[in-house]
Amino acid sequence: MKQKEIVIIVPGAAPLTKYPIFIRYLFFSILYFLRIKPIKEDHADIWGRKLLRKNGFIWFYWSRKVDNFSLKIAERRLKKVLDSYKNKNIKLVGISIGGQIILETLMKKSYDNVSKIIFIGSINGYHKINFKHKKIINLYSKKDFLTYISIKILSPFHGSRRLYGKNIKNIILPNLTHNQICSDAKVEKGRFKGKSITQIITQLLRD
Repeated sequence: MKQKEIVIIVPGAAPLTKYPIFIRYLFFSILYFLRIKPIKEDHADIWGRKLLRKNGFIWFYWSRKVDNFSLKIAERRLKKVLDSYKNKNIKLVGISIGGQIILETLMKKSYDNVSKIIFIGSINGYHKINFKHKKIINLYSKKDFLTYISIKILSPFHGSRRLYGKNIKNIILPNLTHNQICSDAKVEKGRFKGKSITQIITQLLRD
């Protein structure tokens, strides 16, 4: 009997507008200094409207705070969710720091029923993937400086936008910032020209 397929979307951190005013202005100042456009609209709202209408799509809820404690709680919670769907064919989508939550979770425990993992603008704390997996598709942009800087802070020696290992496919999205990726912008050139990020994800999940 064919397993029922489900897609679990792990979102990134909440936008700065969700944080207390002091932290908000601190981060706005840092991003302004680095000439990085801050993300003001919640990508969870954007992606939720476009993807959660599809059958079999599940939104993974976590605090979406970027402190170490919150990330560890998210990892443990994702493990419980994966354990509860052990009889189903699972595909995972990690957005921004959501990709790192998936990486940390699967490094601690492998799941044979996870058939595909897609990272988009992922803040990867590791560049070499050694855990058991079937297929990873990693989409990133060289213009995504927020991801680049976040990786350098999170894991300066081991992190990378590009991933290395078996069954890994890296796809470069040209000229997209992190803000554009999270806002579901359309790709202007290349293989996916004219398609939005959510349309690309939907296609890759199906292929």
